[in-house]
Amino acid sequence: MTTTKGLQENVTLYAKWVKENIIVYDDGTGNVLSDKVTYGKNYKIKAVANREKEALVGWWTYQWGERVYFDPEQTIVLYAPTGECETEVLHAIWQSEFDINYENIDDEEIYGMEDAPTGYDYGEVTLIPSPYREGYSFEGWYTDSKFKTKI
Repeated sequence: MTTTKGLQENVTLYAKWVKENIIVYDDGTGNVLSDKVTYGKNYKIKAVANREKEALVGWWTYQWGERVYFDPEQTIVLYAPTGECETEVLHAIWQSEFDINYENIDDEEIYGMEDAPTGYDYGEVTLIPSPYREGYSFEGWYTDSKFKTKI
């Protein structure tokens, strides 16, 4: 509610309106969530729980006749091409199999990786061997080249 506190004269009040638009999240299983949004403003995409055997890897929708992809929890700005669109449907992209690539930063030869897996299934435990290299101790595998996120 608005108050007149601080006003000391006759006043004309102007109502400002913003059209409510809806983002609908369709996870492909019949579970549907929605949020009210304003087109042209920043909006953080909802996070949804992964399925038992699949991970949410993104969302897609159509904008201007093109398929557009978003990362989970990405901050986006949605634009309605005509300004008349009231509902935007984001469709979940699920993935169950993922690739594993191994990088040795200094390109020196390492041993013990001949039978290393080249992929894994989401939700399953995959054993990754520890390589060896003459004159060095192996300190683990990381998901980033700055060695911040150890697995």
